[in-house]
Amino acid sequence: MATTTETVPKVSAVSAAPPPYLIKPPSFSGKPREFHAFKERFTVIMDVHKEYYSDSDKLCILAEAMENAEAKKIVLDCHASGYAAAMVELQSNYGKKSVIFPQLVDELVKRDKYDYSRESMKMIIDRTQRVLGEMEKLKARY
Repeated sequence: MATTTETVPKVSAVSAAPPPYLIKPPSFSGKPREFHAFKERFTVIMDVHKEYYSDSDKLCILAEAMENAEAKKIVLDCHASGYAAAMVELQSNYGKKSVIFPQLVDELVKRDKYDYSRESMKMIIDRTQRVLGEMEKLKARY
């Protein structure tokens, strides 16, 4: 009985569309608080499929993953430098503690219209605990 071997087509830099059986990369909304998780997932997926994507493929896929126009512009401006340079630029714009921390503080001190009911107070406590937990993660990461 003869066996057949299937070859997986490589993605060209022109199309940059992954074959349907490859893992779809995550998208990035442009919110700094989400950048670290996005970067980790995106990098893992690109590493898993590294034999199928050239540097320019990765850059095209990264640009397509940007939901935010400013983030997409950062990636596209790195077309001559490549994928690694684009990730460094994104990190400096969205992944630094100095960018994320003020957003967490803003959320912590956000003043909503609360009555002083049990539900309202619970919402304040839950939000405070969530923000403080994110700050602890941020502290450990940097």
